[in-house]
Amino acid sequence: MRVLGREIRLPGALPVDPLSTPTMSLSQAVLSPVESKEAPPSPERIVAAIEESPMTRRHWYFLLSLLGALAFDSMKPATIGFVMPGMKEMFGLSPQTSSYLAVSGLTGMFFGSLVWGFLGDRIGRRRGLLFTVTIFIIASFCGAAMEYWQSLLACLVMGFGVGGEVPLVFALAAEYIPARMRGPALLALGILGSALGYALAAGVATLSHLLLDSMNAWRLMWLLGLVPAAFILVLRSRIIPESARFLIVRGRLREARLAAESLVGPIPDSDPWDEPPKTEPRTPVARLLWKRYLSQTLSLGLFSFCWGIANFGFVTWLPTLMTQLGYTDAQSSSYLALSALLAVPALAVSTWLYTRWSTIGTLVAYALGGGLAIATMGAALGGAAVSAPMLIGLASSTILFLTSLAGAYPIYTAEVFPTEIRSLDGGIVHAIGRIGALLGPLVGGIWFTRGGSILSFEVALATMLAIGGIVLAFTGRETRGKTLEQIEREF
Repeated sequence: MRVLGREIRLPGALPVDPLSTPTMSLSQAVLSPVESKEAPPSPERIVAAIEESPMTRRHWYFLLSLLGALAFDSMKPATIGFVMPGMKEMFGLSPQTSSYLAVSGLTGMFFGSLVWGFLGDRIGRRRGLLFTVTIFIIASFCGAAMEYWQSLLACLVMGFGVGGEVPLVFALAAEYIPARMRGPALLALGILGSALGYALAAGVATLSHLLLDSMNAWRLMWLLGLVPAAFILVLRSRIIPESARFLIVRGRLREARLAAESLVGPIPDSDPWDEPPKTEPRTPVARLLWKRYLSQTLSLGLFSFCWGIANFGFVTWLPTLMTQLGYTDAQSSSYLALSALLAVPALAVSTWLYTRWSTIGTLVAYALGGGLAIATMGAALGGAAVSAPMLIGLASSTILFLTSLAGAYPIYTAEVFPTEIRSLDGGIVHAIGRIGALLGPLVGGIWFTRGGSILSFEVALATMLAIGGIVLAFTGRETRGKTLEQIEREF
């Protein structure tokens, strides 16, 4: 239809012969929503459409595809702990030398968090996620390594890909889920991703030990990861849109509108007589990062560091410690898989506390509770007389606290930083956490090589986690129930 010499097409209408087009009254033209090339939706309309949209089926497909990514992200580092006993046997490694495998993978994750966090604010969240999954698909072939150094190199590359998952996934998810649902949806996403990832790692380890001897089972553990990784790549390329908020900040309103509509449905155009949106000069990234948000970056970085050293120190060495107590590789992996699965139902409590009570309060309480659980687990393992039911119960409670934190603090990190630096600052925070994650296995390797006790090692991990929680209690800010724009204005 032509109005005032311009062609206007109804949304969803197919191109037709203009000679056969029926006439339309002026009132119909005014009342009918039209797509004007001159008046794309304003940024406010796009953001309002995202915030006011109900949780549609497309939202759930979007979250499920991200859940698979987080589960795989959690599965890969956890698998390192299960492959270490077999690699120690095959290559004749000491505890300290075998810990270099975890150090290599976590070093790659450190650089991956920084690089992909930076690129996520430059090339986009979606494109970054497509690159990361491709990298660790290639690196999964480390199961065919014939020398230990080859495994170290492959783990370094794999970690580089995995390191970008958390900052990119949570930045993208936070920018699309409405504020009223962001807490429970993203917390369930993070917690389930972490718990299911650990359960998958333990389940694959159990299957591998049933099919192969302990010296060769580690190869199958790596190679089996190729199947879910390829599936995730397909899901990402077909389901996940680019962040509309990222596109708005970059001034690409038409692309932002199309990306948002893929989840929330049609967004009306701006009326021709609407006043143009007021634009404010963008604050330089350096000023946002180093002045306005520096203290928040440091406190969250410390929390991430403490969680990393406690979580990866515990997860990496637990299978090895269990074999030293007389459990077979198959028994230890199956018990830990069961522990992770038993922790999943209790995660509903974590979701309720985070979304209905307090975001900061939940992080602090779980850091203190996780520290107590790790110390109790160390006391039980140090006694060398722990029964299987007791072991499963203690491991389940510890996994509950650690996986709850793994899901909660990335959400909080994504919430407190503005769109311009959300991916970058999230990458910095998680990179600091990777330093702690690197030190946990390394310090454990040195400690156990020199004859250190299990209890003292676990108490040290517990202390670090408690310190992170206490610091965050004095520096954190409440974000429950607020939109990203409201949180930004309050800082």
